[in-house]
Amino acid sequence: MPRPVFPEYDRKHSSDLYFTLESFFSNELSYKLTSEKLFIYVNTLHARISKIEHLIHVSFSNLDSIIGLRLTILLNQFDYFSHYRSHPA
Repeated sequence: MPRPVFPEYDRKHSSDLYFTLESFFSNELSYKLTSEKLFIYVNTLHARISKIEHLIHVSFSNLDSIIGLRLTILLNQFDYFSHYRSHPA
C-alpha cells in the first residue's frame, strides 16, 4: 500500500508524490493533463512517476499494478472521509 510510504518520504524530501499519484489517476493516467493540472513539466512528472514506481516496487506498464494502486487510493480517500464524517470538528 503506497499511503504509509509517501507521507514519510514526502515530509523528508519535501515532495508531493502521493498527491502526484492521486492527480495522475484523476487525469486518467495522462502525463499531459496531469502535468498541466500540477503546473509542472511533463518530464518532471515522468521523473515523479518513476520515483513512485521505484519506491513501492510497481510498474505502470502492468495492469494489475495500476488497478491495485487505484483501489488503494480510492480506499484511502474513503477511509479519510469516513473518519472525518464520524469525527466532526
